[in-house]
Amino acid sequence: MKTECANLTRFTLLTISGVSAFSLAGAAFAVSCGDTVTTPETLDASIVACATSPAVTITDAGSLDLNGYTISCNGAGIGVQILGSGRTLSDSSLGAGSVESCNVGISVEGVGGHYLEFITVVLNNFSGISVISDTNFIYNVISGSSTIGNGGVGVRLAGANNQIILSAFEKNTQSGVEISGNNNYIKQSSALSNSGSGFVITTANNITLDSVTANDNGVDGILAEASSMSGGLIFNSTARDNSGDDLSDQNTIPCGRFQWINNDFGTANNSCID
Repeated sequence: MKTECANLTRFTLLTISGVSAFSLAGAAFAVSCGDTVTTPETLDASIVACATSPAVTITDAGSLDLNGYTISCNGAGIGVQILGSGRTLSDSSLGAGSVESCNVGISVEGVGGHYLEFITVVLNNFSGISVISDTNFIYNVISGSSTIGNGGVGVRLAGANNQIILSAFEKNTQSGVEISGNNNYIKQSSALSNSGSGFVITTANNITLDSVTANDNGVDGILAEASSMSGGLIFNSTARDNSGDDLSDQNTIPCGRFQWINNDFGTANNSCID
């Protein structure tokens, strides 16, 4: 999927969020375990089995291009922590580089407006990507990226105002994407073969899933948990061959303030779901 995404992401985001995708990486230098990146930099070697948490921090005017290399922990801590506002973590090799073997692969914090592009996040213990940045004014964007085989949730959207596009969440031991922050938007992304549900919406309002795919998951495909959610919209999406319901709305009033429109699915927990 990363190869297919590469040519589409930059153009699509211009119309969806007004965010322009471009490389901020500068000349390569030897980023080491425990470093804080404050200027545009490009990895020239992998950072392996780092025992310092975070393994790398990006803040101030920093950005980092993985350049096909790996940042890995020794099985604990945070791989990459992103602070401040408007920081970029990218991979000019279009996904060959990775962040792996940490408790949390990437922790997106600070004011927001951060950009993750073509990042592969694998084999972390608790979550691949955790977004806790919470702002009303500036979006975090994840594009063309993947979380695979993490020992927990692929992506945890705990903060508000995030966008995910053209990304994949596969074979994680819990859900592919868990959404608990408000005003989150996911488009043309897939959650496949996760042990839990594909996409799970917990207590969040104003959530949009647009043209997503949730197939072959161990519980439900797309699940809106029991809550008094409002402003939700799931449309033009596909959910097939999940172990539970393909689409499930457990709200107090299903299909009330949370709408399901023009979806392709096999089973649903309520006949109001379209």
